[in-house]
Amino acid sequence: MPLIEWDEEKYGVDIDAIDRLHKKLVEQLNELNEALVGTESDLLPEEAVNEVQKHTALLFEEEEERLMKEIDYPRYEAHIQDHAHFSSTLQQMAEELSEGHFLLRTKLMQGLKAWLERHIAEADQDYSDFFYQDDNALLLRDPNN
Repeated sequence: MPLIEWDEEKYGVDIDAIDRLHKKLVEQLNELNEALVGTESDLLPEEAVNEVQKHTALLFEEEEERLMKEIDYPRYEAHIQDHAHFSSTLQQMAEELSEGHFLLRTKLMQGLKAWLERHIAEADQDYSDFFYQDDNALLLRDPNN
């Protein structure tokens, strides 16, 4: 059973490019969880956390650089600090895994899950609401649509 089930109502921010990146992050966190508990994963835990780190870097860059800066999002600094906290937690997990410490994996995965659920529902939904104010949505077009 996946750690996180994608729920459009709960996690969707109505910005297609960001929703696709969020869905991929959920998939990768589930893969990481499976690698940690030793079920159905083709990746070693170290590889899985590395994949999550690479994807979050892309996701955060897309949100921070492409979206929030272009719409002059007023809570930009707080948002990127929240991203930095998530990245720091991932780095801590990567270091612990490389040192052979697996004892905190359940606690760390629950923490990552809780962060993701809170962050998308609150912080990402907030910039989505701001995005759709006035003419902000006209500033950006999803190049894939």
